[in-house]
This record gives sequence, structure tokens and C-alpha cells, in this order.
Amino acid sequence: MLQKQFNHYIISSKNSLERRHSVRNTFLKQGITPIFFDAIMGTKLTHAELQEKVADNGLLRLGEIGCALSHLAIYKKLLTTNQKHIFIFEDDVILENDFISSISDIETFIDSQKKATVILLYRANAIIWPVQSINNNLNQICQATSGSGAHAYVINRIAAKNLLKIQTPLRFEIDAWLIYKKLDYIKIYCLNKNLVNLNTITSEKSLIDTLSSRKERSLSIVKRIKDSHYKYLLHQRSFKERMIIQIKRLNRHIQNILH
Repeated sequence: MLQKQFNHYIISSKNSLERRHSVRNTFLKQGITPIFFDAIMGTKLTHAELQEKVADNGLLRLGEIGCALSHLAIYKKLLTTNQKHIFIFEDDVILENDFISSISDIETFIDSQKKATVILLYRANAIIWPVQSINNNLNQICQATSGSGAHAYVINRIAAKNLLKIQTPLRFEIDAWLIYKKLDYIKIYCLNKNLVNLNTITSEKSLIDTLSSRKERSLSIVKRIKDSHYKYLLHQRSFKERMIIQIKRLNRHIQNILH
């Protein structure tokens, strides 16, 4: 018998049948009926659509654009409902055995947050410190200094609204968690161990990635573009907000030293 459903979407190209079959199985094994969101394909966007939706100054590949717009479209759908949060997955994930038993505690935690919050459903490659035990103290939700990846996470309404604000038009890849945090638009949490892992077999067969325009870009160029976007968005904030951002930046440096 299927478990009680939770609010989620799995982003997947409707033409990626192997990936859909694989991710469907991993959800059904946990007793979850998967809910798919048809991915926006960057290569299918017209020049006019790209001009309207994207202002990345050459930072993003077409696959990254489609991926980011898919996540942003789900944020918009969340804000049309009365739901407090939504879980978002990409279609190259595998759920760990204790995933379903941890969901309720994760939902309780994110719904208790008064600020914009994202919880990565895996251990972030960053400095982390525990803030809440879940699943009968077997796992922990941890605050994180940074994060990468967007294959499995839960986001609340405030965070969804904030990210739509700074990613309309699109400037960064969707998992620019550190930049969002530096701009004081979200708090980043993760888990002390992975509840969701990448399926290494299907992740290498991404239709979105294989259709992408793979332009060679040096790291210095990428950094320059990102820095210009960051500075632009920072100066959109009020003087008071910029001062708060600077104070929080100093606190992060202190935390990095202490941890």
C-alpha cells in the first residue's frame, strides 16, 4: 500500500524514458507515487524566449538554462497553492531506505522556519553543524555554510519567492546556493548523511546535458560574470540590507575559523 503523499515534483524530460523508469522505481519502492514535472528544454527555447527569460551574459549553457527554468517554474507553481513547501528532485536520484521515515520530521522543521529556507537532502560539501535530530535521532538536519547540486532539496515559500525575484531574468545556475546566501536571500541546511544519492548510471545519460551547447569557458571568465551579477543584485538592496549582509559575511568568516 502506498504511503501518505508529500508535496513534490520530479523534473524529467518526457523523452528520457529510461531515466523516468529508473526514478519511478526508486520512488515506488518507498511506497511513493512519483509526480513528474516535464523539464523545460533549453534547446527548444526560441531566441526571443531566451532574450526574455535569460540575462546571464554568456554564463550558462542551454542545458543549465532549461534546468534552472524548470526549477523556477515549480517555485511559481508552489506560490499559486497554499502549500508551505515543496520537495524537488531531478530524475537521476536514488532514495535511501530511511528516506520516507525522515520526511515528516523534515517537513516539521522547514515549516517551523520563519525565514527563507532550503534543505538539501544530502550532506553538503561545506562546513556544517547539527541543529535538529530527525528520524528518532538517527539523522540530523545541519546548518551549512554553502552547498552545491539541486538534485534533491526542499524549499519553503519565502525562499521560492526570493529566488524567483533574483533569478527573473535568469542570471545563475539554479544551485547557486552560496550566492543566494551571500545576498541574504536564503538560509542553507543539509543533512549529516545522504537521504538521496545520484544514480551514476542514469546521470551520465542526461538528455538535457547531451543537448546542451558546450561552450569552452575559462574559470576566470565564469568568475568575472558571476561577480558582476552578484554586484548588480547587491546594489539592488537597500543601504540597511547591504549593511546586514556585510555583518553576516563577517560572522560567516568567524564561523569558518571556529569550525
